[in-house]
Amino acid sequence: MMDKDGIPIATVETDFLEDVDISALLVELSAVLGQVRRSAQMFAAGDLEELSVRSENLTTILRAVNEEYFVALALRPESPTGKGRYLLRINAPRLRAAIGE
Repeated sequence: MMDKDGIPIATVETDFLEDVDISALLVELSAVLGQVRRSAQMFAAGDLEELSVRSENLTTILRAVNEEYFVALALRPESPTGKGRYLLRINAPRLRAAIGE
């Protein structure tokens, strides 16, 4: 879980991609998330709920928890992204409750 500026609130990491600095990548993706969020609002597309970024070695799913926080899931490309998206979606309300909303 990270705040909108990319500062980690809580992390759980594995070493499946030792050569990728996941933390630094997520900080950069938080900036992208902010830009996409502003664009969605500017064009009346509604609030951004989720953003996925797929690369050769990594699939990253960012899910908004609220306006201030988001949760990120980094997966191997062969991992079941649908299940990851589902788990982020159903757990977002629990995360909101945990931070006092």
